[in-house]
Amino acid sequence: MLWGAAAALGVDFRLADSAGSGVITLPVAVIFTALFGLLGWGTLALLERFTRQARAIWTALAIAVALLSVVPIFLEQATSGTRVALTVLHLAVAALLVPAFRRTTR
Repeated sequence: MLWGAAAALGVDFRLADSAGSGVITLPVAVIFTALFGLLGWGTLALLERFTRQARAIWTALAIAVALLSVVPIFLEQATSGTRVALTVLHLAVAALLVPAFRRTTR
């Protein structure tokens, strides 16, 4: 929904750096979101196995990773619209996954 709204507003999701340029497509975004979501879920499972403070540790780690995931967006050459849209998407995914995964803890 957010992706479609951004695209409708003219966001091109094009990034460029010294290695070249490319467009982030919706399928690529979905795949990376799923991959990092599974990685976060696996990390939570490991923490639950080895510590009693798994929820607190994982939450702090997840928030830090979510905030740090925004940094590369501003290191690339991109339009302001692309930067804003990608930042909103990153934080929206975190806003959904962090509470959802926290509920799965023991």
